[in-house]
Amino acid sequence: IRAMYSIDNTGLMFIPWGMMHQICRSKHVIWNIVDGEAVLLDTQSGIYYGMNSTATALWKLLEVPNTVEEIVLGMMSQFPVDKAVLTRDVEDIVMTLGTKRLIEQLQG
Repeated sequence: IRAMYSIDNTGLMFIPWGMMHQICRSKHVIWNIVDGEAVLLDTQSGIYYGMNSTATALWKLLEVPNTVEEIVLGMMSQFPVDKAVLTRDVEDIVMTLGTKRLIEQLQG
């Protein structure tokens, strides 16, 4: 299990991001595709984020809640790389998006 730390209004909070935890887009993020890549606006912070092609593919797969494993499987046909390499890339993107509170882990 990979782990990340996220800051909320109560201080540091530990959130495990495992392969089987479902994640989804945060409701306070609006987005669009510009020149083939996702551009996100965090409406709480007012910060815009530009995503590369890998992160854009991941973001599109979050149309519905998915696990990291489901995201990796969904991206395998788009990115012909070793599954272990793609899994590490997806985990890194998920950790980055989670740290910035652009995605959320569903409870349950």
